[in-house]
Amino acid sequence: MTRTLTFLAFLLLASPNALAASAPPDPSSDFESAFERLQTLVGTWDVEDTDRSVVYYLTGNDRTLVEDFRGEPTMASFYHRDGDALRLTHYCNAGNQPRMKAVAYDAAKGVLKFEFVDVTNLSAPMAYYTRDLEIRFLGEDHVELEFTGTKNGKTLPGGVMTLRRRRIK
Repeated sequence: MTRTLTFLAFLLLASPNALAASAPPDPSSDFESAFERLQTLVGTWDVEDTDRSVVYYLTGNDRTLVEDFRGEPTMASFYHRDGDALRLTHYCNAGNQPRMKAVAYDAAKGVLKFEFVDVTNLSAPMAYYTRDLEIRFLGEDHVELEFTGTKNGKTLPGGVMTLRRRRIK
């Protein structure tokens, strides 16, 4: 009886580890592929219904993607890997720098989601900052950026920017 109980206890303790070791990786956390997808944005994009554009380029030995908004207001975001994670820092026209971490990537649907980690240079505790970002890859030349913000401790709908790749004629 003692041997049976010892064996059962061993199975119970060992099973979760064995299952975890053999479980397939979670595709929603394949942020290396997500960063590769982001790199396909390199080039100039027009923001629909505005006179603004966005220029994407790589820097830091191709390890950082810069998203540079042209026109008023100016702002930029930097996307980079951090070990297995994918992070972004947004240099907002509000003068602060929200930092976000990718939490999900669905390659089949072309959706990459970032969530708030923290913010630097906030002018006041209740000041506005961008909180979350969802990037939707709708085609080779069509992307949507949907963001939300926070002000006075409340989440605000931010908006959607539709980008179209500018083609050289």
